[in-house]
Amino acid sequence: MRQEIDKLNEKYRDKIKIYLGVEANIISTEGDIDVTERELKLIDKLLVGFHNGAKPKSFKDFYILYIKNKMAKYNKILREECRRTNTEALIKAINKYKIDIITHPGAKVDIDTRELAKAAAKEELHLKLIQVIDF
Repeated sequence: MRQEIDKLNEKYRDKIKIYLGVEANIISTEGDIDVTERELKLIDKLLVGFHNGAKPKSFKDFYILYIKNKMAKYNKILREECRRTNTEALIKAINKYKIDIITHPGAKVDIDTRELAKAAAKEELHLKLIQVIDF
């Protein structure tokens, strides 16, 4: 894909710019994503978010990011704990990677969007926060 996009950008350089991007999954509470360093070097735009079905980095991450978040729907104390953990994972991701877009913040798991925005501003990142409403 990288080679094809480079060819198209050369061909249409005066008309359009084509970017290669990927939407990565948060796979750990430490903000790790499921895109390799090699792949990161090939892309132009990195989008990151929480997604159901992503392969977690460890069993502990599976429990915290999937099981606890599901149980939190029925327990207020657990809900607040998961909200903090989810937000911290995203903040750690923006500190680790050059993220261009955080996708659907709060749609898959509960997060504190204000805290995420503050962390992004502190790091002088100009993140685009895209909210998707699931029907």
